[in-house]
Amino acid sequence: MGLEGDLRMTHSMRIATALVALFFLAAARLATAAGLAETLLSEPRDRLLADVSTSGDAARGALLFHAAHLACLKCHGSGGFAPLGPDLARMPEGVDPLGLRAHLVESLLEPSKTIRPADRAVTVVDNDGRSVTGPVARESVTEIVLRDATVPGREVVIGKESIDERSESAVSLMPAGLANLLTGRPQFLDLVAYLEAVATGGADTAAALKPDPAWLARSAPPAYEQDIDHAGFVAEWAHAEAAGAAFERGAAIYSRVCANCHGTVEAPGSLPTAPRFATHTFKAGSDPLSLYRTLTVGTGQMVPQAWMVPSQKYDVIHYLRETFLKSRTDQAAARLSPDYLAGLPKGSSRGPAPAATDPWRLHDYGPFLAATIEVGRDGRQIIRKGFSVRLDPGGEGIGRGHAFAMHDLDTLRLAAVWTGDGFIDWEGINFDGRHGAHPHTAGDGQFSLAETPGWADPATGSFDDPRGLGRDGRPFGPIPWARMRSIHHAGDTILLDYRVGDTPVLETVRLEPVSIATGEGRSVPLITRSFSFGPRSTPLAARLAPDTVATAVVTPAGGRGAAAAVTLLRRQGFDVLEIPAGDAPLDVAVVLCAADDAALAAVIDLLPPVEAPFMFVDQPATSLWQQELSTEVERGGDQVALAVDRLVPPNHNPWNAQLRLSGLDYLDPDGNTAAVCTWDGDVWRVVGLRDPAGVLRWKRIASGLFQPLGLKVIGGSILVGCRDRIVRLVDLNDDWQVDRYDTVNDDHQVTEHFHEFAMGLESDAEGNLYYAKSARHALTGVVPHHGTLLKVSPDGQTTTIVARGFRAANGVCVERDGTFWVTDQEGHWNPKNRINHVRPGGFYGNMFGFHDVTDSRDEAMEPPAIWITNAFDRSPAELLRVPGNTWAPLQNALLELSYGEGRVHLVLTEPVADPRDGALSVLQGGMLALPIPDLPTGVMRGRFNPGDGQLYACGLFAWAGNRTEPGGLFRIRRTETPLVVPTALQATTGQITLSFPQALDRATATDSSRYTLRTWTIRRSADYGSPHIDECDREVTGARLSPDGKSITLDVDRFGPTRCYALQWNLTAADGTPATGVINGTMH
Repeated sequence: MGLEGDLRMTHSMRIATALVALFFLAAARLATAAGLAETLLSEPRDRLLADVSTSGDAARGALLFHAAHLACLKCHGSGGFAPLGPDLARMPEGVDPLGLRAHLVESLLEPSKTIRPADRAVTVVDNDGRSVTGPVARESVTEIVLRDATVPGREVVIGKESIDERSESAVSLMPAGLANLLTGRPQFLDLVAYLEAVATGGADTAAALKPDPAWLARSAPPAYEQDIDHAGFVAEWAHAEAAGAAFERGAAIYSRVCANCHGTVEAPGSLPTAPRFATHTFKAGSDPLSLYRTLTVGTGQMVPQAWMVPSQKYDVIHYLRETFLKSRTDQAAARLSPDYLAGLPKGSSRGPAPAATDPWRLHDYGPFLAATIEVGRDGRQIIRKGFSVRLDPGGEGIGRGHAFAMHDLDTLRLAAVWTGDGFIDWEGINFDGRHGAHPHTAGDGQFSLAETPGWADPATGSFDDPRGLGRDGRPFGPIPWARMRSIHHAGDTILLDYRVGDTPVLETVRLEPVSIATGEGRSVPLITRSFSFGPRSTPLAARLAPDTVATAVVTPAGGRGAAAAVTLLRRQGFDVLEIPAGDAPLDVAVVLCAADDAALAAVIDLLPPVEAPFMFVDQPATSLWQQELSTEVERGGDQVALAVDRLVPPNHNPWNAQLRLSGLDYLDPDGNTAAVCTWDGDVWRVVGLRDPAGVLRWKRIASGLFQPLGLKVIGGSILVGCRDRIVRLVDLNDDWQVDRYDTVNDDHQVTEHFHEFAMGLESDAEGNLYYAKSARHALTGVVPHHGTLLKVSPDGQTTTIVARGFRAANGVCVERDGTFWVTDQEGHWNPKNRINHVRPGGFYGNMFGFHDVTDSRDEAMEPPAIWITNAFDRSPAELLRVPGNTWAPLQNALLELSYGEGRVHLVLTEPVADPRDGALSVLQGGMLALPIPDLPTGVMRGRFNPGDGQLYACGLFAWAGNRTEPGGLFRIRRTETPLVVPTALQATTGQITLSFPQALDRATATDSSRYTLRTWTIRRSADYGSPHIDECDREVTGARLSPDGKSITLDVDRFGPTRCYALQWNLTAADGTPATGVINGTMH
């Protein structure tokens, strides 16, 4: 938009002001609606200034400053050329260092309140009526040189003899409402922290904080967002047919994604901290453009919905406004005035079309899938440990099939057989993202078997279910006399391998090419269950199907033993197969169909020969994923202490497989090859982690697992921690495709609740395995494993509960002394996130878990080492130790991976007296973010590479979090650049001591004004989370540096035991390296 034109100035000041405002039209529009800027202006300024110290992060602020959508660099420099505004990497002229932060906040929120003469806009109109506006670059007796406000970086020379009018503007060129482009208050604090750091630290600090351009490119909104036809989208709502279609599309998206947190008109969502739209006042604006901005750039804890294209955003906006705003008695907010509609941006683009279909439907899951699936929708047949197999031929995975069989791995019954065009409806947190939901069978149900043991107790012959009942009245866990041993993928056949009593049993299920025509014009398929039995010390009996299903025994081709020795009868409403005892193997097959016996008898002889299951043993799987895919490492710059390399997954692959990475470990001693699992059930091998050329070779090797969230390599074997069992992957022919999925342990107590993840998989020196089992969300536990840390014996035969009272423990770190580290998430009975140092037998606070604790007092639970406020880490994940031979100066340090923020935190702890019993000790401490940019996805699992000594971390976006890229793998490298972070922390009454690995600059270290400390407490209750209570700034009255210059002791007024504190410092090392940081800590 140019300011030069054939304009005559009769009221020069008014026109100049209007021109400046026109130039910043977009920002001015943002300022008109009540948004973040107005919210910040309304709060006490001293509180805002103090929070910059306790919560602001200069490195994150650097990302904002350099982000394209804020356009800061269009006008400002930071240690170099400044096109229009001042160079920010120097102290503003006339501003006292003690008042710098207040000056910066005022400049951002009230830019026109105080305008320095050098930055004031001047408008010059020449004798021909042409005008130029901008700050004066320089001026002499004969000419004036303006920095053109319309083209930053361009200077315009104007001879004074040609000037007709000259005026100064009272409006700053800095746009008002700029804060409205931020996602919330934390980003504002980060931006101020950055501006303060570069102003005081100069060009060197600005250079050190400058983000990697690759990270900036990934975080920017798509380029098409600059030219969207907002007016066109909204105008369509005036036409009934188009509006109705948009409403339906928006309703589908809202119910699948948004309602999880924000609720419906009738009920609240599952995240109490998220606003409920039925009663919410939209602080960032409820008009379509404001809502579009919220979806695009985020606001507060609401992250940008980068997966949505513009048409999807406007569909949801239309649904939201029609459903929630017009349902209220005051409908003023829902009305759009003609002036508003006329003012909407009229771009030329609608953006890209939505994806052709949903990623969970496109995903080729392989020939089988383990998942909780309901038969019907009445709640009576929820198969908690479902194992479903595609029966019809086809190489496109189970989701493209037309005939299916599902076993229950707890009861080893064939729970359902169904046919049709759909496998399941894809509801559930790991599919369409719904909370409180699980998938249901689709198509036509042929028959199903209600919950019952699939096999009778060999000792008694009884089908009575002896399992314990959960608090929901349902039995849980495996039946004691029958256990799944393995799933064989043999050729194109899926073979179940289990044991009933002491008898090994192999089973296959086959769809026959023969069907039976019915009177309704339908055809009923024939299903064959084939069994191979080993020696049997007692008779066996199996419930095959309801007695309304026709059955017939057939002899497998080449079968062993006499199939005629078995008995098929109807008893107690079931078709039952009885197998006699015997020392010799026995093979038998039973054909089933949902027809009458006579119809089955008429076609039984038409069936092709049936193969006995034992014939498939040790056959390798048909190759499904031969293709090896290559990607390239995106290497980060080495000029920082911790460089981040992005190890790009093959997100575009022939199987449309999602790579939401959930676990990793190394397959060779030099760390060049790793195995990674995905939440969607796959395992991949990746080669080339240490390839100097940065080429990675990926091969898919396994599929169909039940929400794996941990992977561990032990003795060369890949173990995967799944929701239903721990699985060992076996490759029979070394082609890097898994042929057998062996059960290491299947004691897992699974219910249909979406929240009960099985998190992590680690081991100790004795070979015991450990994982954490989440509790139910906002509901009391119903099985003993809910909310526990679990230990599995090396032989896999036993599972014991190590500790209880967790809510959503995301992984486990095993210490050599027999203790553990387990994080937990804010929620009911968890006022904030926790870093727990876990001892066996401890109770860790969640009264909704499964336990017998009735005392809800804080003294009855083990205290966390650290309470973590949401602004610091929204969702902590697994912890791990740095090896003793790498990552100096952090050898043996404890790290925490952040799912919520995509960060890596250093955890510093010290032993102190237990506040409940002074004779005992507990750990307290604090944590600080390592100096890396926020990763684009939430990182959850990490391991140090045995070859290069660097940290490799993987993660995903699956539930609430701020980092929304679906998945990623990263290498975090320690370079030769100094890393100036504290490596020890001690907190006592009135004092905090930080110890650094190198000497600090004495002048800055002993300046108490360079430290800020805030304390607050939180309240534990049955409510979700807690606000900050009694928040208070504590004065740092003194700072004393040790003789070696490496330890600083702070004297703090009125500092004592507190659940939460935030300590920030802004120092310099003796070698000039900036030393800044924030610790979120707890003092018992």
